[in-house]
Amino acid sequence: MFVRELLEATKGSLIKGNPNTPFSGISIDSRTIKKGELFIALKGKNFDGYDFIGEAIKKGAAGVLQARGSRLQANGRRQATGKPFVIQVADTTRALGDIAAYQRRRFDIPLVAVTGSNGKSTVKELIAFLLSFKYKVLKSEKNWNNCIGLSLSLLKLTPQHQVAVVEMGTNHFGELRRLGEIGQPTIGVITNIGKAHLEFFKDIEGVYRAKMELLESLSPQGTIVIDGGDKKLCSLVREKFRGEILRFDPGSLGSASLAAAFTVCKRLGMSEKEMAEKIKHFRNLPMRMEISEIKGVRIINDAYNSNPSSLAYAIERLAQFKGRKILVVGDMLELGEESDGLHFEMGRLIVRAKIDILVTVGKLAEKIAKGARHFNPSERFAIQEFGANSQATGYLLKIIQKGDTILVKGSRRMRMEEVVEGIIQGMTN
Repeated sequence: MFVRELLEATKGSLIKGNPNTPFSGISIDSRTIKKGELFIALKGKNFDGYDFIGEAIKKGAAGVLQARGSRLQANGRRQATGKPFVIQVADTTRALGDIAAYQRRRFDIPLVAVTGSNGKSTVKELIAFLLSFKYKVLKSEKNWNNCIGLSLSLLKLTPQHQVAVVEMGTNHFGELRRLGEIGQPTIGVITNIGKAHLEFFKDIEGVYRAKMELLESLSPQGTIVIDGGDKKLCSLVREKFRGEILRFDPGSLGSASLAAAFTVCKRLGMSEKEMAEKIKHFRNLPMRMEISEIKGVRIINDAYNSNPSSLAYAIERLAQFKGRKILVVGDMLELGEESDGLHFEMGRLIVRAKIDILVTVGKLAEKIAKGARHFNPSERFAIQEFGANSQATGYLLKIIQKGDTILVKGSRRMRMEEVVEGIIQGMTN
């Protein structure tokens, strides 16, 4: 890009430099910036990019994009006398998204945007994996599903790419609308609607309302892919969307994620026979139903995150295995006023699934144990409660035996992968 294109995309002001100056890329991290790139100074809860402007310039940044009225520290003053161009905008995070949207508009290719209460990353990975056998695919990295992550992903678009597949997450109203403005999807996917982020959305109705924002960025020539079993979702989409509506049936493939991915890929020209053959080689992202086996013990690492709908699905999956079934659960966070009740209700599902041993970690997860005892007062199975991952790991290493299946799950901040790592380390030492 050239500086003049930055000004067009961001409606920013050129404080210093020439509008015809080119730059080779964009960076928000002074540690990894390359010579000739634009440095965008972002400010978050735990970082302040303005503290690193001097370092970025020292490493050869072609220019700096900063907020209007931002302070000029000792290292910041260097930008006023050095070679780099300087652009000022109202908000640097929004400007990053505007630049990404400008980049997206340069390429007339299909863009698949995946959202939903859970399963987003898996469905995104499945779609990108399958399409890669037919097209040159750009996919969003890891869980880059917020404004910054989506923007950085789209800035990697090149003329070689034929399809883009991105993930869009939301925990506040308006967030998905903004992500849609940036990504301009041609195909939207809503994996499911569940009780997630209720601290911000208040109730399930709020979750439905938030996910409907994706439709605003789809043109009448676009396509939305939804779970045909969710009658409320189908009704809302029919009411609000005039484009093509494709429904997937989770039962047809035994997996909602597979059904959603197959529906998208079929729409983009792949045959079911072709997909069925290629999917055998798929490997999911870490900590998403990641299965390993050590000395006859099966460990399912689903520790990336947790909410009531994804935990219910995990319990259902665990129930399908033979041998003793051990469920290790940490707190489910961001559930607002319904938190205690939703944790308690998980106990009912655990009893119904005939789990053999329940291990909880955290204060909120204690409510899951309480619910399990309430719905099965006969104490048919063992229940152990702990305050730390290390305590749960120590207990598990004492009781696990050959033939067991252990599923570990919790919200991201609970870092339940520590339990998985502890079990593996303890069993291999």
